Amino acid sequence: MKHFAVWLAACLVMAGGASADPLTIRQGYGSAPGSMAPIIFEQTQLLKHYGKSYTVAFTRFGGAAPQMTAFAGNELDLANFAYANIAMAVINARIDDARIVSDGFQDGVPGYYSVQFFANNDSPVKGPNDLKGRVIATNAIGGAADIAIRGFLRKQHLEEKTDYRLIEGGFATLVPMMFDHKADVIALVPPFNYDPRLKDQARQVFTQRDLIGQTQMNFVVARKDFLAKNHDALVDFYEDYLRGLDWFFDPANRKEAIDIVAKFTKVPAEQYAGWLFDKGDYYHDPNARVNIGVLKQNLQLVADLGIVSRAIDPAQYFDESVVIEARKRLSGGPK
Repeated sequence: MKHFAVWLAACLVMAGGASADPLTIRQGYGSAPGSMAPIIFEQTQLLKHYGKSYTVAFTRFGGAAPQMTAFAGNELDLANFAYANIAMAVINARIDDARIVSDGFQDGVPGYYSVQFFANNDSPVKGPNDLKGRVIATNAIGGAADIAIRGFLRKQHLEEKTDYRLIEGGFATLVPMMFDHKADVIALVPPFNYDPRLKDQARQVFTQRDLIGQTQMNFVVARKDFLAKNHDALVDFYEDYLRGLDWFFDPANRKEAIDIVAKFTKVPAEQYAGWLFDKGDYYHDPNARVNIGVLKQNLQLVADLGIVSRAIDPAQYFDESVVIEARKRLSGGPK
């Protein structure tokens, strides 16, 4: 009887291990559909592994900076960083185990979208060389558009506070700020750049690409130990993510895909027509791979502006192994 009890207990332990709960991945994001993950993982019909090896708990943040704080506090497993945040995480917050896992989206890739800067029709600002003495508004000080402005104007030997002024406001408030002449120039991203009031009352004066060229605008980071401990579940996660990305960017699914995004964001589908999942959209790498060469240039700019004490080499903080393995599962290799 004693041996039977030991055998039964062992069987129960083995059975419990076989039916372990799926990994819950805590992921942050900023704006959708720039960040596609929260939309993709609502489409359970596209997902093969969801609820089996993993589930996802999403948290929306106002930008990348608060995600960095949450990531530093181990409140997130995956976080969406802007390029400056990885440098600040490594140098200022001393998160040396942060690893760049996958692409979020890229700005200024030839033929694709770049952040737009607008001015009122009656403004004397015609281009980026007309910014001396002006007030420029972006969504966040220290964000990508803010860094682009400061980087460009530093090359013109113009410094913030003495030669121009930077202010911030939520994307929804930037257009009224410009119309009320509280800002001379504002930075807008989709879908806010499609505000119908802009057609008659304002004009684009330049883009972020005009200022600093191409940008690895957003990417996903995780901690080294989390990647190692949960490798198999994360490959499943990215297999489903890439399957969803393929579906959303397939022209045959575009109308349905736009309707899904409109429902998720509570923005009329008409505001997405003509650009979403097309050349008017940010560039999303089809294999979710980060452009490391561009990112290295972006991080050098962050250091040049004194946001961090030195430039970091992103190659030291890369681990795209789960993404590469996931794509190989789907198609036998990268697209």
